[in-house]
Amino acid sequence: MLFKQLLYFTTVAETLNISAAANKLFVSQPPISRQIMLLEKELGVQLFIRKSRGLELTDPGLILYRQTKDLFANLDAIANNVKDQAASFRGTLKLGSIYSGLPFLIKKINVFKHKYPEVQVRIQTDTPDVLLQKLETGQLSAIFLRNFISSASHFSELTVANDPLRLLLHKSLDPDPHHATIKYSDLKKLPICTLRPDDIWKYSELFLDECRKKKIALNIAFECNDTPSIMQLVSSGLVAACLPITLLDTLGARNNVCAKKIPGLNLTSPLAMIYDNSAYLPTCMRLFIRLIRSDIPCPPLSKQQFE
Repeated sequence: MLFKQLLYFTTVAETLNISAAANKLFVSQPPISRQIMLLEKELGVQLFIRKSRGLELTDPGLILYRQTKDLFANLDAIANNVKDQAASFRGTLKLGSIYSGLPFLIKKINVFKHKYPEVQVRIQTDTPDVLLQKLETGQLSAIFLRNFISSASHFSELTVANDPLRLLLHKSLDPDPHHATIKYSDLKKLPICTLRPDDIWKYSELFLDECRKKKIALNIAFECNDTPSIMQLVSSGLVAACLPITLLDTLGARNNVCAKKIPGLNLTSPLAMIYDNSAYLPTCMRLFIRLIRSDIPCPPLSKQQFE
């Protein structure tokens, strides 16, 4: 297999159209078709199914596409790593996080930037599915998720925090400002906001289950699709919500929001850093992982170790 053949194949696999691939590569169509035919002949498999409206990857073609994507991602990482070494650890950290992981991530980036000021940082906040997809394709080098254990063997997971869940509410709603806990009788009177029923972080599910066990009848006044929306409602004084206490560090919430412990409800939400253990990570990313590991007493969730 030649590098040119793999490049042509990968581009066609992404566009599923010879003409579009030719335009993207700035070559004519015949060389692309010829190289793919030679590649199919060498491997002894059909890589594409030719259809009237384009192409479709066969099962062997899909396997080869995944392998070549990893190959090109590793080549890019090698080039970046060489540049990092030559430029005194310059480079770019490509990080992703769910909203509630931002307070932890920002604190660590602040420490890292003081030590390596020339490293650029890109942060993306999104849903876990989107972040995982971008980690899989190499668009992100590490992501921060809650309550997550990956089945993918090439992913490493490290628990970086185990944040208590607390009832967050505006100070104007606090029935007892002089105490860190809230009474069950006061809890029943508060307007509560929960996450949607398919809440993958389980904040609301854990909270509601415990309340049912203790026969606490709640006033569920709102339901939201995401954590930032709930925090907006909490900060405005409309609702109270059971969320990780770290969210007090968002939206300037510490100025007007308090965190109350509910007696008997000792709930926590672990935050994990996930990265691709099989990828060739750039120097700046390896340094960032080393910083995270050196400051965390918790063991990794998986047996894989970062070398």
